[in-house]
Amino acid sequence: MKEYLNNSSSNEPDVHILLGDVTSRGGIERVSITLANALSALYKVRLVSLYASLSDISFRPVDSIAVTILHNGYEESMYNRSKSFLAGVLFDINYVFKKRKALKKSDLADENAIAICCDVKMTLLAKMAGYKKIITIEHFEYDVINPVLKKIREWLYKKISAVVTLTPEDKDKYNWMPEQKHFVIPNIVEIPRQIVPFQQRANCVLAVGRLTHQKGFDLLLQAWSRIDTADWMLRIIGDGPDKETLQSYIADNRLNNVKILPFNKHIAKEYNQAKIFVLSSRYEGWGMVLVEALAFGMACISFDCPAGPKTILQRNNGILVKAEDVNSLAKEIKKLMENKAMQKELSQKAPESIAMYSEKQILLKWQEVIEQVSK
Repeated sequence: MKEYLNNSSSNEPDVHILLGDVTSRGGIERVSITLANALSALYKVRLVSLYASLSDISFRPVDSIAVTILHNGYEESMYNRSKSFLAGVLFDINYVFKKRKALKKSDLADENAIAICCDVKMTLLAKMAGYKKIITIEHFEYDVINPVLKKIREWLYKKISAVVTLTPEDKDKYNWMPEQKHFVIPNIVEIPRQIVPFQQRANCVLAVGRLTHQKGFDLLLQAWSRIDTADWMLRIIGDGPDKETLQSYIADNRLNNVKILPFNKHIAKEYNQAKIFVLSSRYEGWGMVLVEALAFGMACISFDCPAGPKTILQRNNGILVKAEDVNSLAKEIKKLMENKAMQKELSQKAPESIAMYSEKQILLKWQEVIEQVSK
């Protein structure tokens, strides 16, 4: 177990944010560490990671945050295993019991610690390890998880302190939860330090995310291949298992103005050099990259997938397209690329439309939850 010390002497409750791999470059890790940094201004915060596949933490926590890594190295886990349904369930059960033992040995789950978990599996682990106060953040759309986890979720979430969902779209689906335990709190969006003027940016369409089926980059490439994009470039930023398949599609269809680039910690540079942002996901928990694109004053197009985009693009600050409708996506991309006035109008409206996602506003909501749980 690897440990980084927290020097905070605050009398406020300890807040432990539990993650699978704190060094991962995924969206959950990014928003969790952003939340940890914000909460550290008010509470003693610790990041607890089941393992660490990389030597460095990509999304850097502030110095006052403690970091505990239960296994210093890569391991097959309940988050990265590739198995059949039954084999996966059996593996997860064994893994949770193994990590329960490691968490208990760490003595982190004391009476004053509040655990913030990222999903059903982590919540079950925290409960079994002895945490008495648990807040779970549901990062994904309600119906994505398998039937077994759905049953566990409905049983387990009634027994914990609070559940946070990211959008109001799923609120009705949690009607089995006590209303006073359910909170809707979006992720924090960090305000850009520098925004390049829109007219100085290249004719570039940007997409960002893990190269997986969920993110729908195959749908985006299909749309791109159906329009005349000679004067424009498409840049897809991300890593993931679908990279080879996507590269093959690009080669087979001779899409010479498409680049897939690896994950970049300095993602602000990418937002600042493009005019249009496209979210082509089949489903989302919220749509963090969409809000970030708005913060950088980009003209945004998104599939109206569950859940998040229609909550974010609701004030004429972007374009919503029927989910997974490739023809409609191609049509809207083409229309926007050809309409400079529309690009400029959406760019101007974008930053002010996401003011409610600032750190100050979201931190107030989290204070309310933590104060209720810590009583």
